[in-house]
Amino acid sequence: MGIQAAPADDSAARWDLSIVITAASLEPSRDVPMPTPHIAAVDDAFAEAVLLHQAKPDKKAAWRRAIELLRLVGVPDPAERVKQYPHEFSGGMRQRAMIAMALANDPAVLIADEPTTALDVTVQAQILELIERIKGEYQIGVILITHDLGVIADVAQTVMVMYAGRAMELGARHEVFGKPLHPYTKALMSAVPIPDPVVEDTRERILLAGDLPSAANPPSGCRFRTRCPWAQPTKCASDRPPLVESRPNHLVACHWVDEIEAGTLRPHAVEAELVRPDDELEIPTLS
Repeated sequence: MGIQAAPADDSAARWDLSIVITAASLEPSRDVPMPTPHIAAVDDAFAEAVLLHQAKPDKKAAWRRAIELLRLVGVPDPAERVKQYPHEFSGGMRQRAMIAMALANDPAVLIADEPTTALDVTVQAQILELIERIKGEYQIGVILITHDLGVIADVAQTVMVMYAGRAMELGARHEVFGKPLHPYTKALMSAVPIPDPVVEDTRERILLAGDLPSAANPPSGCRFRTRCPWAQPTKCASDRPPLVESRPNHLVACHWVDEIEAGTLRPHAVEAELVRPDDELEIPTLS
């Protein structure tokens, strides 16, 4: 999905997508003195986000919009806080400000990229609750990008599992968590601790060898094949597995998913593979 604005003469321009990045993005380098002309106060950051997409820019209206949205996301005393700099906000308040900025142009879809990173558990819960409330009040879709399986289990309806930039599995949350089909998803779920010590001690664990492949020079065929316990010399190295429906509304990108599920293909030991030796790497030089 691309970003598409309404026509320039439409004063109520509605953008399709907006992104919420981690609150640390608002935090300037500790080596930079405060304040500095290179660091915008919160109201200036809001004004830029709003004015760039208005047919008839109105800075006062943008300032009022900033206060309105900061109040919406739970920032106390928004008329005063909007004049402050990001380093004067706590981590949780910075994340709330990022969410408010993302809502400035009434998006149809909100992309939240690691919105709970570097926040304590209590603040994480507050931010996720805020996103859930905004989703309902604004009637917008939310795409949540995270490495935290607990967060996914709490808030997601549909889950896409990705590895090295490729989709491995896609399905309803209860399907992906309860009956994972892709070898990578199986390994992920086997790493999640189970509170019951009897089950924890007796369940199957899938330990992956090696490291993530180079994004600049990924493996041919299936990108997970260099670490996959079920990888085969045929197909896996030569053919990229398409994301296809293996079960109703449950898609997986694996050539051997049916054989794995039937138990006719057994896992094997995997020797860590160096996808691209160091002496073949092209190190760019600065001119």
